[in-house]
Amino acid sequence: MSYRHFSAKERHTLMYLLQMHLSFREIGRRLGRHHTTISREVKRNGRRVGCYWDEPAHRCAVARRSYPKHTRRRSNQRLFVYVMERLRQDWSPETIAERLKVDHPRSRQLRISPEGIYRWVYEDAFMESFFHQFKTERIKTRVLKSSDHLRSIIIEYIRYYIFDRMHISIGDLSPAEFEAQSGLNE
Repeated sequence: MSYRHFSAKERHTLMYLLQMHLSFREIGRRLGRHHTTISREVKRNGRRVGCYWDEPAHRCAVARRSYPKHTRRRSNQRLFVYVMERLRQDWSPETIAERLKVDHPRSRQLRISPEGIYRWVYEDAFMESFFHQFKTERIKTRVLKSSDHLRSIIIEYIRYYIFDRMHISIGDLSPAEFEAQSGLNE
C-alpha cells in the first residue's frame, strides 16, 4: 500500500467502525489500510482513549500538516537544550528519544525521533564545515563592496563547492572528476 493521508470521509468511516468496537486489524481491512496506520491515526488524532471524533480529528491532522517540521528545533528551545545536553554526554539519539517520553510523559512538544536527532547532527556538521570553508576561502580574503557583491560571492562559492572543490571523502577529487571516474554520469 502506498502512503496517503486520511481523508475526512475515511475519518468519518473510522469513527463509526470504532464505535462498533471492531479491532484495528478489521478496520484496516475494511478501509484498505494497515492496522498500524489505523492505530497511529487514533492515537494521534483521538482526543482521549476510547474516544475518536472525525471532525476534530481531521482538523487536528490538517493543522499538524501545516506546521513546518524544520522549525521545531528553533522554536522549541527546551527540546533543543535537552537533546544537545544529552548528546554532549554521549547519549545515543535512540536513548534520548525514549528518555524524553519518560522524563516528559505529558508533553507532546518534547518529542523527536532518533532520525530527527541524527538529521540535526548531520545538518550541523555539514553547515559548520561549509560556512567555515566559505569564510576562510572567500570572505576573509576579500573586501565586500555591497550586498550584491556578497550575493555574487556566495553563488560563486556554492558552484565551486559543489562542482570544483576537491573533497577528502571522495579521494581528493572534485565531484565532477569523481563522477567521470566512477561512471556515475552515464
